Amino acid sequence: MTKIHYRLIGAPVDSGRVGRGCLMGPDAMRTARLADALADLGHDVTDMGNLSPDDVPGVDVSSHVHAYAETAG
Repeated sequence: MTKIHYRLIGAPVDSGRVGRGCLMGPDAMRTARLADALADLGHDVTDMGNLSPDDVPGVDVSSHVHAYAETAG
């Protein structure tokens, strides 16, 4: 088996539409111990933490996307 170095990056996103998004996805990945499972298979794993959106100034608020600035960020 080829040893691979994985970098896990969480993207807790709950924007783009009015309904619930996948805000808890990164925490679920960690709760499920994905990094440990990959390491147990002989791979190197680095958890890079969660991303956070950048501010997007000058956004057209008439867009059809809920929370457009956060989604674009």
